[in-house]
Amino acid sequence: TFGFFDIILSFFFVKTRRFGLKIPFFLAAILASSVFSFFHLSAYGTFASSGGAFATAFLMGLVFCYERKFTHSNIPGIMTHAILNWWIAFASLTFVIA
Repeated sequence: TFGFFDIILSFFFVKTRRFGLKIPFFLAAILASSVFSFFHLSAYGTFASSGGAFATAFLMGLVFCYERKFTHSNIPGIMTHAILNWWIAFASLTFVIA
């Protein structure tokens, strides 16, 4: 199945070569992670109010890109994202209860 980073990385790293652009993987990962962060703004609010969360989503996007590159699978990224979401939810629940 195609995932977010399959589509975005494919666009920046592979599809742009059709236009004569040879974007290195690191730059493609930075661009894909930026797109990933912007998609997460809807959950975090505006950039001004959640710059730290935006930066965290960007760094996790880099992790997901490299997981995709080295494993050739979406499963590690999906699992990492699920664990991170569980951790955030659990931390938020703990904050509400305490």
